[in-house]
Amino acid sequence: MNHYKLSISEINKLFKDKKLKPSELYSEVFERAANTESIIHGHLTLFQDENIKKAADADKRYENGTELGILDGIPIAIKDNINIAGYATTCSSKMLSNYISPYDATVITTLKVVHIAPGRNSGSNRAINKDGDCPGCPAKGNSAGRAGKS
Repeated sequence: MNHYKLSISEINKLFKDKKLKPSELYSEVFERAANTESIIHGHLTLFQDENIKKAADADKRYENGTELGILDGIPIAIKDNINIAGYATTCSSKMLSNYISPYDATVITTLKVVHIAPGRNSGSNRAINKDGDCPGCPAKGNSAGRAGKS
């Protein structure tokens, strides 16, 4: 099934109804990323090992009815301008290519409370103009390419 097309609420209901496990969803996400990354170039890091463990932990919580909320077990991606301690935060910039964050941004600290281990998607180091265009940005499909367009 194409679970990536479902809303968070729909996925959470499948978890609670024991029709889908977080580990199964993460397997689908990693498989889809492997099949599409060469086309969309949307991820810098998937933190696969960490996420597999977190998904297995979420499986147990859903089995026991002790899930931590609607986001428990839901895969997310964090733009590469938000700090995650111990990982590179490059803003897709060569200038920051060696920067390793010494701390978590507040949003990451909050997400870790519900055991979410985010992946990292790319972000542009280029400015967005008044029309919402990003001259010189990577190919379409990258989240940084059309930000601000209404």
